[in-house]
Amino acid sequence: MEKGDFEAMLKEAEGRLDRLKALYEQYFQGFERIPPARQREALERHLKQLRRQQPRNTALKFRFQTLWQRWTTLKNYWNRILRQIEEGTYYRDVQRARRRAKRRDERVKAAQAVEVDVDLDDFDLEAEVGAALEAIQASEAGAAPDDTQPNIPLPGSAASLPAAPSPGGDRAGGGQPVTATFAKPKAATFAKPQPRSSAAAASGGRPSAPPSLRRHEKAAASMPPPTPKRRVAPKPGGGDAHMRKLYEKYVAARRRNGERVDNLKYETLAKRVAQMRPKLEKKHKGKKIDFEVVVKDGRVGLKPVAKD
Repeated sequence: MEKGDFEAMLKEAEGRLDRLKALYEQYFQGFERIPPARQREALERHLKQLRRQQPRNTALKFRFQTLWQRWTTLKNYWNRILRQIEEGTYYRDVQRARRRAKRRDERVKAAQAVEVDVDLDDFDLEAEVGAALEAIQASEAGAAPDDTQPNIPLPGSAASLPAAPSPGGDRAGGGQPVTATFAKPKAATFAKPQPRSSAAAASGGRPSAPPSLRRHEKAAASMPPPTPKRRVAPKPGGGDAHMRKLYEKYVAARRRNGERVDNLKYETLAKRVAQMRPKLEKKHKGKKIDFEVVVKDGRVGLKPVAKD
């Protein structure tokens, strides 16, 4: 091959090697989906042709040897990286997988946890049970009486027993039988009184009640009167309006701080505050316990404050 033709082909091979190196870097970075195998095979055939037809010019020979050594080094490097990619040990792929796993774990934790940062110790079981009992008593004391319930008499009372039929029949003298009702009792009309028997006259004019009726009346008389419910005074700093205002401040602070608010519910925050309040009141006796919305270490939380 002539000197000029060999030099032109050598220059073309150098340019093709630079382009092939750029294509492999794009593949290793993830910009290309497949490695440039066809370009590599074409360049390898081109270099083998130049190696078979080397001229006698020393400068061109040295230039070709340098290009061949560079080609050999890059080829070994590409083969090693391709083998690591197939085995799953390529460091760029490993780092990318770790970053994806970390972002996935952060999303799962943010979706599961409701972040309420309070500077308190762990809650004990007695305080939680006491708070639950006080909440039940407060709800029972504040409930209004229900007038829609039926007025059901106690067992053994006169209203709970059926009326005894008259001696002369249910319709004797144009009267009507007495009916039992669950609401307000209606005025009952009785049949025309019949002549008293000799047994009734001997008992003082009153008919003797059956034994089952006497037992029911005695049991009703021995029952203790109902105990009046004790009204529990509301806790200082509590109340639905105050808690709702604290919840709105907390949500607004989290939104300004760039934190999630779609997983924060009012009932969850109110329950946590109700659990913390008895322990704080026990620790700070005679003081009013309130909560403030603060930002600590870049995160929004609630801070208990004891006021006089």
